[in-house]
Amino acid sequence: MQKKTINSVLFICMGNICRSPAAHAVMEQVNREQALSWNIDSCGTCAYHQGAAPDSRMQKVLHHHGYQGFRHAAKLFQTGMAYEFDLLLAMDLHNYDDIYELLSHDADLSGKLHLFRDFDPEVSEGQRAEVPDPYYNGAKSFEEVYRMIVRTCTNLAAQFGAQ
Repeated sequence: MQKKTINSVLFICMGNICRSPAAHAVMEQVNREQALSWNIDSCGTCAYHQGAAPDSRMQKVLHHHGYQGFRHAAKLFQTGMAYEFDLLLAMDLHNYDDIYELLSHDADLSGKLHLFRDFDPEVSEGQRAEVPDPYYNGAKSFEEVYRMIVRTCTNLAAQFGAQ
């Protein structure tokens, strides 16, 4: 992706209770630290948990790393959201494909969609890396996902922040 300044990013996972709200919380912190003033939000492709708070295990990891007071209620992706954000970042290929199918009629909109880890500095260019869903895995997986999110959000800010 060509280097440019962005003003908004939407993180997308399946239920909007683990990966995407964690990225939302981390990016808000990076946003404050770097005075980016980006509009940041997150959503899911499935309505399983609509209105629910982030998973308690993810909240525990965030709290452990100093993220206090992050509030979020899970919500479902709506096509209109694609008009509101400069970047739409899907956590895995399944969610990427779901969103792409909804946006494929409009090249401008579908061009905003990327895999989140396309911006992970530990992923080789052109590799299609996913953020694994920690929901059905142990506590260790939530910590691993958190570390992926921190380095990727930090790189997003470096790549797309003020020029």
